[in-house]
Amino acid sequence: VYFQYQALNWLSFKTSFSAGVNNGVNSSAYGAQTTAGVKLGNINSASIKNMQNFNYTWDNQIDLKHTFNEVHNVSVLLLQSFYSNTDENSYMFSNNQPFDVGSNNMGSGVQTSYQITSGYEKNTLNSYAVRLNYGYKDKYLITASTRWDGSSVLAEGNKWTSFPSVALGWNISRESFLADSNAISNLKLRASIGYTGNDNVAPYTSQDLLNQQTFYANGGNVVSGWQSKNLANTNLTWEKTRELNLGLDFGFLSNRITGTVDVYDRLSDKLIQEQKLPYETGWDKTYANEGSVSNKGIEVGLPTKKIKS
Repeated sequence: VYFQYQALNWLSFKTSFSAGVNNGVNSSAYGAQTTAGVKLGNINSASIKNMQNFNYTWDNQIDLKHTFNEVHNVSVLLLQSFYSNTDENSYMFSNNQPFDVGSNNMGSGVQTSYQITSGYEKNTLNSYAVRLNYGYKDKYLITASTRWDGSSVLAEGNKWTSFPSVALGWNISRESFLADSNAISNLKLRASIGYTGNDNVAPYTSQDLLNQQTFYANGGNVVSGWQSKNLANTNLTWEKTRELNLGLDFGFLSNRITGTVDVYDRLSDKLIQEQKLPYETGWDKTYANEGSVSNKGIEVGLPTKKIKS
C-alpha cells in the first residue's frame, strides 16, 4: 500500500508499506511396517516442523523538483527506508507410539526418543539516502548521492556505513558546434564513481552464541552445558564495492547507427568469507572480511536496427 501527496508543484511526499507472511507446517509419520519403521526396529515414528516468517518494508521519500530561469533543472530526493525480517521454527520427533496416530499425538512416544528444537532469528536494515540531480540546458549533467545503511547482523561499531557516488554527463551533441550536424545525432560523454555494499551474513554471526550442547564431569556426575559452536568476529563489517566508469553514447545518421562504449574498474573489498578453524581451538568456524575481487574491462554495445528503404 502507498500514499502520495503533492503539496506543491515542486514538492511531493510518498510513503509505502509492504509486508510478507509465510507460515508452514511439515509433518511426517512412518508406521512400524514402513522402511523407516523397520530400520528403527518395527516401531512407529513421527515428526513435525513449524516454520514462520514475517517481514516488512516501510519507505518514505520526499521529492523536490524545480527549474530556474528555464535552463537550470534541479531535483532532490530524500529517502528513508526500514526493513525487518523475523524467522521462527520448531521441531519435534518421537517414536514407539502405541498406535499409528501420525504426528497428531507426539507425546505418546517414549520420552527417551524425544527430539525438540526451536529457533528464532531477526535482522533489520535501516537506510537513509540523499540524491541531487542538476542539469544545465540538458547539456551538462551531474548526479551526487550518499546512502547511509545500518545493519543489525554486523558487529557493534561497524553496523553503519555510507555509500557515496557522483556521476557527470556532457551532451556534446547539444553544443552549438554540432547543432547543425547531419552525421552526428547523439554524442554523450559519461563518468561516474560510486560505492555499494553487502551485509551477506546470517543474524548473530558477530556474537557468541550458546548453540552447542556439551557434557563435562562434575565430581562423579556428568553435567550438561552449552558452548559457542563458532568463533564470533567482533570486527565484522560491510563488504564494499567501488566502481569507476567512463562511457560514451553515440548515434549517427538520425540514430540509424547507435551504440555505447564503457570502460570500467570495479573493486570489491572486505568480502565476507567463512573460515574453518583448527579442531584444537574448540570452534568449528568463523566469518571474516578477507576476500577481494577486482574486475576491469571494456564493454561495447552496438544494437542493430532494420533499415527501411
